[in-house]
Parts: sequence; C-alpha cells; structure tokens
Amino acid sequence: MKNTLCIFFLLFVFSNTYSQKFEWWSASKFEKPFISEMYSPLFKIELNSINRLHPTYYKESPESRPFNELQTGIQIPVLQYRQSRQSGNLKIGFSIPLSALMLIDMYESITAPLINNDYRFGGKITALYSPYSMQDRFIRNFCLTLVPLFHESSHIGDEYALHGYNTLPDFKRINLSYEAWQLFLGVNRPDSLAGRLLSAEIGYQRLMPWKEGYYNPDSLEVKGIEILPSQNRDLWLMRMNYQQPLRQDNKSGGQIVISFETRRETKLGYTSGNPEEKVWSFNGYAGYRIPKKNSRNHIGIYFRHYRGLVPYGQLRDKANFRLTGLSVVIK
Repeated sequence: MKNTLCIFFLLFVFSNTYSQKFEWWSASKFEKPFISEMYSPLFKIELNSINRLHPTYYKESPESRPFNELQTGIQIPVLQYRQSRQSGNLKIGFSIPLSALMLIDMYESITAPLINNDYRFGGKITALYSPYSMQDRFIRNFCLTLVPLFHESSHIGDEYALHGYNTLPDFKRINLSYEAWQLFLGVNRPDSLAGRLLSAEIGYQRLMPWKEGYYNPDSLEVKGIEILPSQNRDLWLMRMNYQQPLRQDNKSGGQIVISFETRRETKLGYTSGNPEEKVWSFNGYAGYRIPKKNSRNHIGIYFRHYRGLVPYGQLRDKANFRLTGLSVVIK
C-alpha cells in the first residue's frame, strides 16, 4: 500500500510539468499546524485551571490554583517544491518538527514543581494541490500530510518521582518511548489562503511494526510491580479550523480563529485494576490573532478548553480530565 502511494505521488509530481521550482530552507504558510493540534511545534504559553490531575500527584488541591502549560518547539524547513500544472498548482514541503510540552505547578507555594515533559521529533511531508477550477468554490485546495516517522518520549519531574517512591507503596515510573507514523487528508489547509476559510482534516496514527507498545517499563522503576503491556496500536483524529478576517481587504489586521481537534485514542492501562481502553478527547481554541511585524507569523490570545484523557506522559492512564484557560500562541 505504501509503495503504491509513493509511486502514484511521484508520477503525479513529475508528469505534465509546466514550471517547477525548488527552494531549500524556506518556510511556508501551508505547512503550519492547526492551532488546536496537540503536541505541535507551535509556541504556546497558557494559564489553566483543571478539575483534577492524577491520584499520585502529591501537592494538595490542584483544582484550587492555576497551572502553566508551556508548549515550545520549531519546525525546521528543509525543502519546498512548487509546480504549475495545466489544472492547478502543486506545493510540496518537507520539514522537521521538534516540540516539547511541559506542565508546571507554578503557583504551588513551596517548590513550584515541573510535573511532566513530553518530547517529540520527526519528519513531515506536506503536499497541497489547488485546482484552478475551484478557486471560487467552498473547497479550494486539497492537502495530504505524511509523517513517515516520529519519536515521542516523556519524563515526569524529579520531585514528583522522588515523592512517589518515598511515600506511595504502589508508585511506579513509566516513561513513554515509542515511534509511530501518521497520515492526514484535508481540505482548505489553514493559512494557505487569505480571507474567510473553513479547514478540515482527518488523520490516522499507528505504532511502527518494531515497537511492542508505548512503553517498556524498568523493573526497578516500577518496584517489581507487574506492568501490563499496551495492546492498542493506533488512533484516529479529526481537526477543524475557521478563520475570519476583521478587515475586508484580507491582507492586514486581525482574524478571529476557532480551532478544535477530536481524538479517539488509548487510555493506557498499566495494571488489571485500571485496564487499557479507547476514549474520546477534545481540544478547542477560540480567539483573536494579529500579524507579527516583519514576520510570517501571527500572535494571538485564545480561550482554551480540553476534556478527555490526561494528555501528559505516563499520566495518560486516567481520563475524565478537564482543563480551561487562556493561551498566547505564536504561529
């Protein structure tokens, strides 16, 4: 199946060529992620309230104070390919996204501990096709995104781990570490067009064949407790994004943006008392952004609401988690 897709893609690119152009190390708007994308290389700093965190978290009443979530990273552009065809324009970009997601209990009065870090890196190929015949229609371009390989690893904070080992008899440290691939199909890629735009994409993710699961526990770090291996290997997700300029010329000024991502993913189950299962998660943003001077980026402030699986490292064995807050995003 993968070989067939690659052959079809190469034939599509290099047939009926009218003009083409290669650019190295040049960033493009159409490769940017959705604002609501979880674990993306966007810069986000958030002040959030939560309904609970995890039974093993040792600081009392986390629901009574705000938490900071910091997402940071970079998407390194490698290659862009542009082709003008008889029927439309084709753009292809290859980039390397790197990201880190951190949860910090900044307003805990004694130590302000770092709770968790999640790290991701990989490669991404984005192909955008814009038919001339559809320039004035509701659907104006088509997008295919392939992530042939990415790696994720996670680590809970040292204070968190030390307290757990010293005071909780059943405490365990399980660092997620796995490789997977992703495939997305979408229309009206965000930021690829000026003006009012409704974008959508559906995606699939699956573990690489050589990975037995999402984690490989160390017997010392889990105090000899028998840890069940993960069984589910994939997830489905859908994203939508709406952008509405406030000026009629669509070329300057701010935009209202509404973006959300829905995931059907795996709640991890380390023991028989808390088995693995599939759950739904929702991540939504709504706000206002303006162009950043002398840059291709925008800076925006958003209201965020998340509910579903706890989205942080080994804490993904609990669901019914809710988060609400304010987010500053540079995209």
